[in-house]
Amino acid sequence: MTTTQKFFDTYFDTKVEISITTYDAILNYFEQQTGNAEAAKQLVQVIIDTASAQNIDPIMVLDSFTKLKTTELSPILALYLNASRANTSYVGVKLEPKQNPFVTRSIIN
Repeated sequence: MTTTQKFFDTYFDTKVEISITTYDAILNYFEQQTGNAEAAKQLVQVIIDTASAQNIDPIMVLDSFTKLKTTELSPILALYLNASRANTSYVGVKLEPKQNPFVTRSIIN
């Protein structure tokens, strides 16, 4: 088995263990914020995975989110989620491609 095969064969096998009270606390917070139980479950999973990847306690992340105003939550959550994503797949960020000035100059309107 090559290292590439090993990486992709075990990519989704990462185990993260947290207490049920931690899970419930994060779930309740996001259910209140979103009003959608399914969306809240997905957010909990992403928060736990990202916190684990950064070696941060998920409760500390939750505490940080609870201190935010409602209007601040969405952009801060996007920044948090982007911390562990590849720069080609950021959430909530629109990147305009840079035009080469020599190519732009050659285009006739």
